[in-house]
Amino acid sequence: MSKTRLSDTAVMVGTTVGAGIFSLPYVFKEAGLFAGAFYLLTFSLIVISVHALYWEVLKKTGGDLRLLGLARKYLGAAWYVVSFGAIIIGLLLTLVAYLILGSRFLSLIFPELSHIEGVLIFWVLGTAPLFMKERRFAKLEAVGIWFIIAAVAFVFIKGFANANGSFMGLPFLVPENFFLPFGAILFSLAGWTAIEPLFDEEKKSRVSPLVAVKSLSLGTLAAAILYAAFVSGILGSVSGVTPDTVSGLAASGWSALAVGIIGVLGIFAIWTSYLPV
Repeated sequence: MSKTRLSDTAVMVGTTVGAGIFSLPYVFKEAGLFAGAFYLLTFSLIVISVHALYWEVLKKTGGDLRLLGLARKYLGAAWYVVSFGAIIIGLLLTLVAYLILGSRFLSLIFPELSHIEGVLIFWVLGTAPLFMKERRFAKLEAVGIWFIIAAVAFVFIKGFANANGSFMGLPFLVPENFFLPFGAILFSLAGWTAIEPLFDEEKKSRVSPLVAVKSLSLGTLAAAILYAAFVSGILGSVSGVTPDTVSGLAASGWSALAVGIIGVLGIFAIWTSYLPV
């Protein structure tokens, strides 16, 4: 794979892997391993297909219209209003949530930081790259994804090196909680905000559309693999998994250093998702 394709894949991974990763161990535990794996695999395939379709739509229309513009032109005013609410309001709420979560993860690394200081620092970190060129922006995001991979690898190794038996005791399937992972996993796999800037970049370089779509698909698949590794590591080393994962680490004997590494994972996971939005 060329450096350009690898960079595009890294951008897709970085955009996809976000705050949702910390909700996954809990929903896997509550719904059972089969339900969690089923949704992760099924939604990965669906999201890959949807991203490929959106790329094809952008290619057919020349990329001049984006999601909202396409909704207005082809679906009418009513669906445009619905799309506007779903996309714009959703993205604004996501950005606010990322600022709050970014502050929280910074506090895991620097406990002396106040909440306001953490929000301001994360806002500066998230805003500064917007003044960079797109390709340099992509390289910066690629660096971020390597930090995410390293942190997830640490969690995965810790889960199997210090397994306390909690992983083996998990249920295979809890029927009454079968739909619990639906929203968490679907949200965690959504990375469509990376498609438009990548399309603009690829249009300039005139890369084969098939090659570009393969890069996007590999990015989503790699994100799913990282999720599976993170879930395995947490479930193997944390006895009392909490909905946000983080609050249950100290009680399970995780050291301050290990919790700090989770903070690093959280910062980069949110930061790489924050940038394209």
